[in-house]
Amino acid sequence: MSRTTIPTSAEFTQHIRFALLHLYEINVLEQGPARALAGWLAQANETPADTSAGQRLHTLLVQAIERMKPLGAPDVSLPAHRNYLILRRRYIDRIPLPQLQVEFSSSSRQFRRDTHRAIDELVLTLGQFSTARQTAQTPQSPSTSDAPAPFLRNIEPLDVWSIVTDASKTLAAVTSSAHITIRTNIQPDLPAANADRAALRLALIKALWLAIAHCRGGTLMLGLSAGEDQVILKLSGLSDMPCDDATWREADRLMDLAGGELRLLPTNDGARQIQISLPRHRRPVVMVIDDDPAMPRIIERYLALQPVQVIGCKSTDDVMGQARRYKPAMILLDILMPHRDGWEVLQELKADPETYHLNLAVCSIWDERDLALTLGADAFFQKPIDRAALLEYIEPLMNMGVVQSSYSPPATFS
Repeated sequence: MSRTTIPTSAEFTQHIRFALLHLYEINVLEQGPARALAGWLAQANETPADTSAGQRLHTLLVQAIERMKPLGAPDVSLPAHRNYLILRRRYIDRIPLPQLQVEFSSSSRQFRRDTHRAIDELVLTLGQFSTARQTAQTPQSPSTSDAPAPFLRNIEPLDVWSIVTDASKTLAAVTSSAHITIRTNIQPDLPAANADRAALRLALIKALWLAIAHCRGGTLMLGLSAGEDQVILKLSGLSDMPCDDATWREADRLMDLAGGELRLLPTNDGARQIQISLPRHRRPVVMVIDDDPAMPRIIERYLALQPVQVIGCKSTDDVMGQARRYKPAMILLDILMPHRDGWEVLQELKADPETYHLNLAVCSIWDERDLALTLGADAFFQKPIDRAALLEYIEPLMNMGVVQSSYSPPATFS
């Protein structure tokens, strides 16, 4: 089934964060976040459709920031005023960071935290944009005027088997009355999956109900296993069943909101199988690109108390492949590398639609901060890397992982 992929909260926030850093580079917006958020952008933006996607995203971000402007005289001691002023001064007015830290009487660490809070508030405002636009485009009748608020996803690590068990108990009476036996085959030590608990449970109930209704021979096979990137649930032993009726569409929509994929597949014996795929939960990855084999071990010791996995990459030959595979929460990139230097790798990562939004910090024995930031790096660390500075920088990135979605998907389920 064709559909618009709904990004997770972390992905959405990363795209918006990158777009803010490149707010006036329309071509960069066009190739990166505007493309990644195309479906959401079409729902949320009031800019004429013949305007380029990059310009539409630029306009929407500026409008959203201005919508955050509180009434009254600016007061940086008030959180709402501070959020607006940080976004306005940093991204629209383009005031240099050192000047902003003085202006807000803030240390670099505090200002970074305040900026993350301000962006979280902006993401919430952007969600309200799409909600308001949908409401304006949909005629409201008295029966729908009190419709529930848009669905907010809460992607978190989940024990899929426990949710399957819960959904099965909900339908126990239906299973019994239909004289259906459910046989299970569960992989030992099954890893967690990333999904929204409420949406997944409802989607599983719908899928199980369909499986029970179309069970062939009185026995339903339920398998649960994990691949390298996914946790997969299979419901087998089904007769031919439609995948275009209302119940299937509801299950499909709910599974999309849960963060997974629902498919109806043929089996070798001519029957049908419902397959549900969910992203496998993994610890956030910190990718260290450095030809010194000791550097990943040093970073691993520095981050020993953080819930992260450190991946070393000592060659620049397969940087793009590993970055696409691991989707790291942070990349530490050395400049002095054989074959290709770090500047070339930086530009390649920032030019690729799949990796441009990854948080990347350049590392060098020389103070090349200005050049690194100019070329698109998110941060700079001079070697030897200060452990306290690295921990201070990575802390907010960890908080951007599995959290409640603060934006509304382009369509709602009711």
